[in-house]
Amino acid sequence: AALTKKWLFSFLTLDRPMFRLRATEFLAERVTPEDRPRIDGLVNAPARQGAVRIAGLELLSRLKASDAEDRLVDALGDPYPDVAKRATSILATAAGPALVVRLNKLVREADARQRAYATLALVEMCRRERKNAFERETVTALVAGLTVVTRNVRDFGPAGVPLIDPFDNRAQ
Repeated sequence: AALTKKWLFSFLTLDRPMFRLRATEFLAERVTPEDRPRIDGLVNAPARQGAVRIAGLELLSRLKASDAEDRLVDALGDPYPDVAKRATSILATAAGPALVVRLNKLVREADARQRAYATLALVEMCRRERKNAFERETVTALVAGLTVVTRNVRDFGPAGVPLIDPFDNRAQ
């Protein structure tokens, strides 16, 4: 079993999306604290290896590591949009009261990219749990300084509203 896990971990760094997906799914059911150094290596992969970081975040969340939530929140600001989007989805499923407070604070105070993805995480929590996860102060801040998240910056740009293109790696 240890050899199989080692072999599958090696698949996670290949530029083969289907291998990476299947290996992540298989390993997610079998990760143990002894796998933590390998998982940290995936999470800390270079910027150009966003898909490898996604696999690492998936495994880290399945491991239920004590710092998993912190690492996922940090990933909301990742320059690779798919990493931030996946961190958003994972956080939305792990909704606890402290996380909801933390995400609300990010929506009010973080940089534009983290604000956008924290907002998406809260929206997903609302959808999943069918109850409001937004604090009154957060809603006020959103209305006062709304940022539009869209790929269609050409049409929204002339409106003068703050914009984030989640697929633009240069966006802040």
